[in-house]
Amino acid sequence: MENVSLEIMVSTPTLVPYRAEHTQEEDGTFLAYDKERRGPAFSAVYDGHVIGSAGIMIVWRGVGLCWTTFCTDLLKKWPVWTTRMVRTVIRDTVRSCKLHRLELVVRVEDTIAQDWAASLGFSSEGGIARAYTSSKEDVYRYQFVVPDRIDQIHIRPMMQADYSDLLVLLEVCDTKWLNEPLAFFTKDNKTLVALHKDKLIGYTIYQFDLADTACVGRNIGVHHEWRGYGVADRLHKARLSDAVKHRMKYFVGMVHGDNQALVDLFTRNGAIKTVETFEGTAYVARLRT
Repeated sequence: MENVSLEIMVSTPTLVPYRAEHTQEEDGTFLAYDKERRGPAFSAVYDGHVIGSAGIMIVWRGVGLCWTTFCTDLLKKWPVWTTRMVRTVIRDTVRSCKLHRLELVVRVEDTIAQDWAASLGFSSEGGIARAYTSSKEDVYRYQFVVPDRIDQIHIRPMMQADYSDLLVLLEVCDTKWLNEPLAFFTKDNKTLVALHKDKLIGYTIYQFDLADTACVGRNIGVHHEWRGYGVADRLHKARLSDAVKHRMKYFVGMVHGDNQALVDLFTRNGAIKTVETFEGTAYVARLRT
């Protein structure tokens, strides 16, 4: 079934517009007000306290500098929520400000932040920027070059020639299926792939249950550099269309733990939450045949 990560929480922080006073103590007055006026920015508030801020400063036309000021609790207690909110801010800012490049820096000793930057789709520019910060700390520079428009993505059934590229993608975003033979993707299950300029950037695996006339979602994965650009939505709609073509009456997908992105994908395409099982929460959509 759909592969997701688990995060258990009772409540989550609230997102509010960033104000200079939120980071004035850490940044100083000039930098704090610069962050407030030079681009979109937000703060996370929990129990009446600001526990983190993030935003994008517009350096010049088309280029933004990402910044974050987090307390340790934010990423430790709410990693999924924090990552989802930051991705949303990045996606919306890229679109509204017509950005083609984003940059950020991470302290050399902060390996957690380096891994987190990579999970957001940023790649290292290589080398160390010496004495980069006001306190002369060394940093790594990261970049994110915005992919071309979503309408240049092509969805089609997987072919044998795609197998090696799929293995590379699985290694990046979903190791669960790495040891499966080619027959797994092409015979018992159906696999669609998403390509951009002949580069495989996403996939979905599903199967038809003829007895119950249902399309059962097995998995859906998108390269981290393309997350937030509607690739998963395109793949999901394509498998629903294929199910209708084969006279399936239902789509069934499972959500394990807290994966709000997957829940949103199912619900905006007509699925409703049904039952809790040992495999997760089932979402079912009635298909228009």
